[in-house]
This record gives sequence, structure tokens and C-alpha cells, in this order.
Amino acid sequence: MKAAGVIAASQWQRAWRAFVALQSETAGTQIDWVEGLRAAFGIALPATVGLLMNHLVWGILCSFATLWVLMCDVGGAYRQKAINLVASGVTILCAYVFGGWMILSVSNYIVGMLLWVFAAGLVGIAGNAAAQAGTVSSTIVITSVVLFVPSEFWIRLLLCATGFGWALLLSLALWPLTPYAPILQAVSASCARLADLSASFWLGAAEPGRSANNLPFAIAYDRFMTSLERSRSIWGAFRARRAGPTSRSMGLLALIEELDDAARTLITLREEINLLGQEKWSKELREPFTGLTDSLSQLSREIAEAVVVAGRAVNPIRLQNAFQLLEEADIRARSRQEALSQQKQVFRTTKYLVEQAVELAETASQFSSGGHKFHEPPEARFGPRPPMFDPLVEIRSNISLRSSSFRHALRLGATSALGGLIAAGEHLVRGYWIPMTVVIVLKPNFGGTLQRSIQRITGTILGAVLAALLVASSQTWILWAVLPFLVFATFATRNFNYTLFSLALTPTVLLMLDIAHPITVGDSFLRILHTIIGSALALLSGYLLFPLWESSRLPIHIAEALRADADLVRALRSAVLGKQERPISEFRRNAAVAVSNAFIAGQRLLSEPPDRRGDVESSLAAVSYCRQILYVLAAISDYRTRNSVQFDSKEIAGFLQALAQALDDLATSLVDRVTPKQLLDLPTVLDQLESTFLEASHHATQNLSEPVTETRVSLFYHLKNAVELTLAAREAVLRLAEKGDRSQETEIRSRSPS
Repeated sequence: MKAAGVIAASQWQRAWRAFVALQSETAGTQIDWVEGLRAAFGIALPATVGLLMNHLVWGILCSFATLWVLMCDVGGAYRQKAINLVASGVTILCAYVFGGWMILSVSNYIVGMLLWVFAAGLVGIAGNAAAQAGTVSSTIVITSVVLFVPSEFWIRLLLCATGFGWALLLSLALWPLTPYAPILQAVSASCARLADLSASFWLGAAEPGRSANNLPFAIAYDRFMTSLERSRSIWGAFRARRAGPTSRSMGLLALIEELDDAARTLITLREEINLLGQEKWSKELREPFTGLTDSLSQLSREIAEAVVVAGRAVNPIRLQNAFQLLEEADIRARSRQEALSQQKQVFRTTKYLVEQAVELAETASQFSSGGHKFHEPPEARFGPRPPMFDPLVEIRSNISLRSSSFRHALRLGATSALGGLIAAGEHLVRGYWIPMTVVIVLKPNFGGTLQRSIQRITGTILGAVLAALLVASSQTWILWAVLPFLVFATFATRNFNYTLFSLALTPTVLLMLDIAHPITVGDSFLRILHTIIGSALALLSGYLLFPLWESSRLPIHIAEALRADADLVRALRSAVLGKQERPISEFRRNAAVAVSNAFIAGQRLLSEPPDRRGDVESSLAAVSYCRQILYVLAAISDYRTRNSVQFDSKEIAGFLQALAQALDDLATSLVDRVTPKQLLDLPTVLDQLESTFLEASHHATQNLSEPVTETRVSLFYHLKNAVELTLAAREAVLRLAEKGDRSQETEIRSRSPS
């Protein structure tokens, strides 16, 4: 009995830690104070005007329209923001008009909800802005039962249009926003992510007596690359409207590429530290190395602050002093023992990193001068990659039951309609919270639905309790005083933490409703009940209706990551042969995004029921190998940028071709669920390359070219590591293929007659 109690207590502790980790999970780097202030002012003003004009309900409706449009602001370049907000506003007005037809009867309400939510879910595949507009417009359609008064239809439609125009004016005109502001903010956020990457450099690093754990550093790198990709996207949208390059646009591109280069060198240095981390000398140099990475993190944050205001000089003296201390410690360490060639290479990589950081600081500082004499980065000659995504074509190609997006849209519409039917059939007071919760929490995969449901319920419970306490005061002036702060908290945390967002949004909406139509404390707790019902309905739908399990999707994500790694290998091969068509950094970013998607899918897999997870160990191992291969390739590309090593192009090109083909073969095996090939060519090609490297290194040694020899040794280690990781990835893919075959056989046997 005692042992059973200990086990139960341990399980509760693990569940509690998982719950806390889920609630503390953040999507953004920081709270958006500007968004919060803008929303607080924009939403409070129409309500105040309505109060002064003795039409409070009209003012609140205008405030709601402002809230809806501001919710559709997903950022981006100024022109992108304007197009998205106008399109979202028109969609919201159409949803309001459509709601006028829905309230004519219960059947209209249910059928209309099914059609609109289904269409909104399908259109959501066109992009983030379309998905957000679809979600917001769906909530308007669902709440049409309380928004409409037939005798005031036209005046209320005009009020919605007024709120729409006010939100546009606030976002695009009254709130100061220069054309360069979005890209400056995005690049500043990328600098902050580089600071986070530098700060996490030593987390899990190898040291004497302990092997490396790369997960914390890998997560920081994923976040950096995601942020950098957004910066490049905004820069591309901004740059595409201009006929020719400008000094500032080239400076921004230089900043983006220098950030990418610095992160790549950090990856290289981390790989080298993990290789030599268990050597005795690493413990002696750990303290000065930590001081250097801390200084790099601090410098990156200073650069982030300088970029966002485009007018502040940055002094890298602290980083240079830290490197000098490291250099002195390295000299002392070498005087007491014979330095390893890899140790010398680590020091050279560190020196190269410092040089890159100093160059980054100089580029950022030039924004404060009037000349803006930026050197055009090599990537500028390629220009922004033309968009390959056509929303209309994408939507048309997904109108089929074979499409997972179509099935999810159908499930979303049907489940929302079912929630509306339950609310109408039981005559629940404000029962529209049930289908609204379904629209918000139901995701394409079960794990995502479970995660969002838990966050939504937690935030709603806490928010409803807060709203009940405020409503219980029965003092209107208290509600008016608190409302702007709640609106501020809602929009400031919208892209930071979903639980905090739900906690602030719940009392915001309830108080806005209470100011117009007084509610009771019981209504706040009904919101909790309806949220729980809606979340349970969403989870049941995700489990039974067109279930999309991550165990079936994860192999596709892993295959995409392997193919992205293969594309990066081919880009390296093209660069070796002098046939580079696109910058290597572009392929490296694509690979980083693909690996990050596979990692996120792997985390969602862990939130699904145990009987639906499949071979979790092999899946996560394959994701880990994809990431490690990416890091090795990033390190190889970093060596090439330094021009410190020359080698036979044919030999290295042949090796890279074999490696790319092996990665492609593994990806094909995953998708087709077949046994992967043996990859016997890789070790053979590696042996041939080793002979070439040894011969070239011997020749360099005779010519007293010690740095070149050491660099060749370190570079060959990375090439060999890439082969070993690819062979290890094959074993994981083999286990997944065998598991898939057994599962398929079991399914066939269960369907066949006995």
C-alpha cells in the first residue's frame, strides 16, 4: 500500500509539473506594451463617446468592432498590414450581415454556423492573416444571437463599420508607424534571440565526466531561426516595392545576414566544444569562455536596443576585453601542456566569432550616422525569393476529403454547429460560449487541441473569477476604471502566453457585456461551465471525427527535415564547384525551419494518448539526428566562409553528392514506409576522402602550413560525423518502417473475417 501511494504521489507530481510547464509556455520573447496601450486607448474611446452621447450600447458595439479588427493584426510590413486589416474588416462586416440572416430561426443559426465556420477553416490555409480573420469572423457569427436587434440592424451595421474604420485609423495613421518600423522591430527581435542563443550556449554542453545534452541550445536556435525568417520575410516584402537598393535596406539586409553568420559560428563552436569538452583543458578555460559568451549576449541585447531606434552607437569593447582574457588563459594553458590541434581550432573559431560580433555592432552603429555607407552583402545579388504560394490555388487543391485541411474544416464546422445545437436545445443562458470555445481550441491534431483546451480552461476559470469579483462590486465606475487595464493586458499578452491572454480576455469581454447589459456573478461562472463543455466537445471531436494523429504525420515532418538537410548538402556541393544559384544561408534556414517543425510535431506526439503514439523513441531519435546533421552541415558551411582550407573539388563534391542521396533515400523510405537502403556507399566515399585529406595535410605540413592542417583535421571530423549521424538516422528510420509494417499487418488482420 505504501509503495502504491508513493507511485501515485510521483504520478501526481509529474502531472503537476507538466501542467505548470504547459501554462508557462511562451510564444513570444516579451510582452508587447505598445500593442496593449494602443488597444486600451482604441477600445475605451468609442465606449466613452457612447456613454457621453447617452447611447452606451452603441458605443460598446463600436468598441467590439474595434477589438475584432485589432485581433486580426498579425504584423508584417506596413503594406501587408494595411491589406490584411482591410480584408479582415470587410470579412467581419460580411459576417455581421450574414448573422442577420442566421438569427431568423434556430435552423438558420445552426446551418449558418456550420457553413461559415467550415468556410473560415478552409480559407485559413491561405495564411496566418486569413486564419485569424476566419477565427474572429466565426466568433461574430456565433455571437450573432446577442449582437442583433432587428429594428437597429442598419445603425448597428454602421457602428461596426465605424469601429472598423477607427481600428484602421488607429493602426495605420494615428499610431506613429514609419515604413521602416516593422522591419526594424523584427531585426531587433532577432538580435534579442541571438542574445538568448548566446546565453544558452553552455546549457548541456559537454564537460569532464558528462556528455552533451543539446536540447536547450537547440530550442534557442529554433527560436532564433524562426525570428530571423520573419525578419527576412518582412524585409523581402518591403524591398519588393522598391525599384532599386537603398542604403538603409542594404544595411538591414547586412544586419540580417551577419546575425545568421554569427549564429552559424556559434553552432560550429558548440560542436567543437562538445567534441573536446571532456578534455582536462576545457575545465580550466570554462570560466573565461563563459565570460565571453555572456559578453556576446549582452552585446546582442545592446544591438537590439540600438536597431529598434535606428540611432544609437554600440561599443563592443566588453566583448573584446573578454576575448583578451580568454586569449591570456589559453596561452597559460598551452604553456603547461602540449595543445591539441582541435584546441587551437576552437580558439580560432572563437576569434572568428568575436570578429563577426564586432562587425555586427559596427553595422548597427552606422544607423546613427547620416551617411549609411553599408557594404552590400553578397546575398543582395540574389534578391528576395519570389513567392511560390498562391492562396486560391491552395484552397482549390484542398477541396477534397483526401485533404487533411478540408477534413479539419469540416470537423470544425460540424462540431461548432453541434455546440450551437446543444446550447439552443437546452436554452442555455449565453450558451454561445460553447461553440465559440470549439472554434478557438479545436486544432488539426489532437495534441494541439488538448494543449489549447487546458490553457483555455485555466485562463477562463481565473478570468471568470476575477470578473465575478469585479461585477460583485456593483460599482459602474470601478468597471470603467478597470476595463482599459484589462484590454491592455489582453493585447499585451496576446502573442506572449495564451493562458495569460485568456485570463485577461475573459473579464474584458464579460465587463464590456456587463456595462451594456448588466450581468450577474452567476453569468461569470456559467462562462466557465460552457468553456469546459466546449473544450470537452472539441476533444471528443478530435478523437472520433476524422482523427489526425501525430504518429502518422511525424514521419512526414521527419522526411521533410531530411530532404531539407539534403538540399543544404547540395547547396554546399554547388558552392564547392562554383555553381551557386542561391545563398547557402537560405538553404540552412529552410533546413532549420523543417527540423524545428519536426521537433514541435514530436512534442505534440507526447501529448497524445499512449496507444496512439507509435514508436516514440525511434521518432524522437530520428528528429534528433536530423537536428545534429543540420548542425554539422552548418559547421561545414562555416569553415568554407573563412577561406582557410582548400581541397580537391571533385573529391569533396563526390562525397557531398553521396551524402545528399543518402538523406533523400531515408526521406523516401519514411514516406513510403519501406525498408531504407543499406547506404554502403557512404563509408566507402568517406574512406576515399580521408586518403585525399591525409595527403593534402601531409603536403601542407611540409610547407609549414600548420593552421591549414589543423583546419583540415577539424573539417574532416565534421564530415565523418555527418556520415555517422546519417547511418544512425537510418537505424531509427528502419525501426519506424518495421513498426509501420507491423501496425499495417495488425490492421489488416483486424479487418479480415475470422
